[in-house]
Amino acid sequence: MSNLLACSVIISLDGQEYVIRYRALAFIQYASECGGDLLNDVRRIGSELVAAGKMEGREGLGAPIATMRDILWAGLVDAQPILKRDDVARMFGFREMEPIMQAISEALRLSMPEIDLTNNARPTGARSRSPLPNGEDSGPTSANESVLVPTTSKN
Repeated sequence: MSNLLACSVIISLDGQEYVIRYRALAFIQYASECGGDLLNDVRRIGSELVAAGKMEGREGLGAPIATMRDILWAGLVDAQPILKRDDVARMFGFREMEPIMQAISEALRLSMPEIDLTNNARPTGARSRSPLPNGEDSGPTSANESVLVPTTSKN
């Protein structure tokens, strides 16, 4: 069993410390309550907030902040189940947005499986780029190619 502290980040909001973590409950609650995919929304919200920080599209600032609030709430709800989404919106302002996004990113990073990049290992569940169902490439093999029989003929 994984250690909850190992995938948790402490975040200070409105003068109080909270635990943020993204385990299964966060993803389930986010999908159920917010109707979105947490990881896709994290990727999207980052670029939207960067654009807002550059004063591009200021008229649409409410939606990205609401999404950030929901992503933050999903990470908080596991350790603080009584928090509501509206409660979370009252805990931060514009100045806290960057540290909040950093905490969200760190908590997500800590909750994801480690990827072993040595020896060409692939993480479990990673999609193969091979067109073959067994994951092997269709390129040259170590077998003697002269003994391979063509599957079609031009007669």
